[in-house]
Amino acid sequence: MKPFLILQLRPINEVADNEYQAFLTHARLRAEDTHRIRMERESLTGIDLKRYAGVIMGGGPSNISDDLNEKTDFQRRFEAELVPFFDQVFALDFPYLGSCYLRVVFY
Repeated sequence: MKPFLILQLRPINEVADNEYQAFLTHARLRAEDTHRIRMERESLTGIDLKRYAGVIMGGGPSNISDDLNEKTDFQRRFEAELVPFFDQVFALDFPYLGSCYLRVVFY
């Protein structure tokens, strides 16, 4: 079975770990069934969706609709990576579960 890609935007370790454990528990996954990326530490550059069964994305302290002048450097970086990533997810109609963070696209 291909692993699930789990993307996390929570910069506080305990909170991110609790969210990750909730994903594992409620999706009935084992850690070895996932590839976890904490976006404050890692980049999405080079991610090939064909290697994954689906994407699960957690929430975080920021919001896509935050005023650009109020966004942190971390938020600007991960949003710049997520925009083309979501374009690929939507173009491929790839399995995606966003528990709190979503880019709204109108076609």
